[in-house]
This record gives sequence, structure tokens and C-alpha cells, in this order.
Amino acid sequence: MKRRDFFGVVAVAATGLNLTSCMTDSTATSNNTNDELAAHTGAITLYHEFRLAGPERANMLAAVDALASELSATTGFLNLTLKNTVGDSTMTKNYPANLKGVLATAYKDGFVAKSMPLFYSLFIRFENHTQLKESGVDTWFEKTIEPMLHAYKVVDGAPVKTALTFDYFAGYFKTVAAGDRSAIYKDEAGIKNFLKTQQDMPEKNYISVENHVNIDAANTAEFNSKVINLLGIAQTTFRPAPDDSDYNATLDPTGIGQSGSVDIDNHYYRKAVTTEILQSLTVAGEARSYLMHGVWESVWDHENSHLDVRFKQASMPVGMYVIAGPVEPFYETHRLINAT
Repeated sequence: MKRRDFFGVVAVAATGLNLTSCMTDSTATSNNTNDELAAHTGAITLYHEFRLAGPERANMLAAVDALASELSATTGFLNLTLKNTVGDSTMTKNYPANLKGVLATAYKDGFVAKSMPLFYSLFIRFENHTQLKESGVDTWFEKTIEPMLHAYKVVDGAPVKTALTFDYFAGYFKTVAAGDRSAIYKDEAGIKNFLKTQQDMPEKNYISVENHVNIDAANTAEFNSKVINLLGIAQTTFRPAPDDSDYNATLDPTGIGQSGSVDIDNHYYRKAVTTEILQSLTVAGEARSYLMHGVWESVWDHENSHLDVRFKQASMPVGMYVIAGPVEPFYETHRLINAT
């Protein structure tokens, strides 16, 4: 599936999707299989995006918990993470600073208002594609979650399942590079260790972002070079930092910056907790999709990072390759299981 198909899903939600307004079939939408996926030998992420009606949430969570329990003892398993979409970044769109965070809880609020379903992202990480397939997880979603993707309507005050179903996305990705507050990882060993030591446990209440973009597949190598540089900037910058005029070490003894806030005059932000660039291992037509995945201590830290001139300068060479996007939702982590 082209990434823009997901953009379409987001656009439908933004214009007032209700629980009975959705796709009329549950055909999985995914990238076309090609030789690149078959040839990939390193760490791999099976990634899903899906919409879910509220009455199915408990069933879905139980199914994910059961899968996580099974996978935790499976050869090659690295991580499983389930994230709930709660809002959208405005600063990634370069809107005026006075609009920062204005959509931070838009999805969550839409669900509470019964104008939107739930949106989720599911990451399943393995050491390689062979081990992933041997685990059976490549068919798990279709067998277990897809039957839950029905819209509901209210009849006499009670939710009733309808024949209408939500579509979903499934795709395979590799990690081009990743980082945390200790280091940047580009080699296979470092990336595997990063994937099995994810830090956004639900109890930490961190916020995640996933910047969805498409590029022309012919530009993959060039884009990766540029985006790895951007990841380094995104992972290591913070404010106030030593090259900021208002830097004061006594106010920032940890060396990771000071907390951002909704205040329009507050442009401080703490270092990202983690950053990761995921590249699709398949190509749809001539387009390749990417996820730029980051974990932050707060929405405001992320939004303020996009106001930093250092980030803006590093992102310009990357943005020139983008043919669709950016769409960058905020997420809360609801489940996280790392390999033991």
C-alpha cells in the first residue's frame, strides 16, 4: 500500500468519521511484495495501523496480550509495542508557533465525543524475516484482529456490530538508524539491541510521534544519507543548550535540556528519549514509505524541537525528497514487551 492510503484514512477521520462510516471491506492494504523483502537478512519490523470501534477494545487488548506472552519465548523476538493515536503535531507542518500542540489530543477527544473510532499502531520486531515467519505472527493479525474491525451503531442505547468494516495497513520495515540519549546506532548489532530495549513503557507516560512520508524509491540511498544526519540532530539537540545564549548549566544539571510547555514564549525542550528511522522493505509503484519514529517526555518537548533553527536547517535537505506527507500523529504507549 502507498503511504498516502494511510493519509486518506487520517483525512477521513479529520472530517468527522463516525463508527458506522468506514470502508466496506476488510481487505488488508499492504506494500507489494518484491525481492528486497526476501533478500533482507537483518532486524525487521512488522507494522500495522488500524482503526477499531470502542466495543472491541477489550477484545483487541486481550489478543495483543496473549500474542505478547507467546512471542516473549519465541526465538528471534525483539519487541512488541502497541500505541494509541491521541493527536497530531502541528509544528511538523510549520504552522505558526501559537498553534503548537493545538491538536495534541484531537484523536482522543474525537473518540470521547463519539465522532471518531480508536486508532492504533502495532510494532512487532524480530531479528530477521525468517524467524518472524516461523513464529506465525505474519498471519496473526489477519486471523485475530481483522475479525474485530467492524463498525458499530447504537440501537436502543446499546452498541450493535454492523456489517461495515474498517481497512488497515500492514507492512515490513527495516531500521535504517536509531538513537537514544547515549548513542546513535547504525550497525546491525546496535540496532538489534536498540529494538529489544525500547524505553517507552506505558507507566512512563511518554509521548511518541511517527512522521509518515513517501519518497521516490529511486532516491532511497540519497534519502537515507540525509535522514541519518537529521536523526543525529534530532537526537542530540535540546534547549537551552551550550550554544544557546540563555544557557545556564545550573538550571540544567542533567545536560538534556529543560521542559517544554504550552507557553508560547517557552521554546525549551529536553532531548528525545529515542529516535528511529524505519524504511519500508517494499515499494508500491515508484513510492517508498518511511516512518520517523520518536519518543519524547512530552508533547511540548517535541513541538518545541521543531522550532529550533538547528532542526529546521537539518530537515530542509530531507524534506526536499518527500512526495507525500508529512503526517505526524502523537501516540500513547499502551503495551510494550521487550525480549528478555
